[in-house]
Amino acid sequence: MMDNVQTTKPHTTATVDDPLQKLADAGNWDELAQTAEAIALYNTRTLFIAALELAARGNHSEAMEAAANLNPPMAALIRAIVEDDISILLNSSGKKVISDAWCSLAEPVATRASKAAAMKYASLATIVTEAESLSAVANYFFINRCWKPAAYIYEEITKIHNDADIDTFRQLGISRYLSKDYTGAIIAFGDAIDMGDTSPETLSYVTWLQEKFDYKEECDNE
Repeated sequence: MMDNVQTTKPHTTATVDDPLQKLADAGNWDELAQTAEAIALYNTRTLFIAALELAARGNHSEAMEAAANLNPPMAALIRAIVEDDISILLNSSGKKVISDAWCSLAEPVATRASKAAAMKYASLATIVTEAESLSAVANYFFINRCWKPAAYIYEEITKIHNDADIDTFRQLGISRYLSKDYTGAIIAFGDAIDMGDTSPETLSYVTWLQEKFDYKEECDNE
């Protein structure tokens, strides 16, 4: 008797809810190509973040296993973090391609990685020599409230480029302040003011810092 036997349809790689299959069935090849490319990019960045998180947690062998499935520039970034050796990147013949890959990962790292992983990513900032590219990366972290990575990269800009502008010093000051590096914040805001910054935002932060340090000094003297 077969009455109680349940039959199921075999599983396939595509289901009725698969957006790629729907596009293929409709013959929308241009849209299919664009959608597939977007999904592939998202998955690649997700794998990079997974490897980055493993590296940040000290799971180095697992991080390198994940990195083996990445493209060479992304894999090189993970290797440099695992081996704590940025010279791997600085001395690479593909340094420009690797630095471009680092910049392209700013948005997913800033929005999806942990604080520890984001700092590991930020620690590779010196492979980028263009101030504009570094500023764009720092700004991703700034707008996503990742203050320590933002401060680290803004600071690298001020070290490497003598023409760092007022906005860089102001946002360095804010990032340091919100990272509770108050002494560093005072220095950065002071540099911004020396360059001619008279913005209400900078002056407000400086006022808060002065009050904070005046109050601390009063408490220390009691």
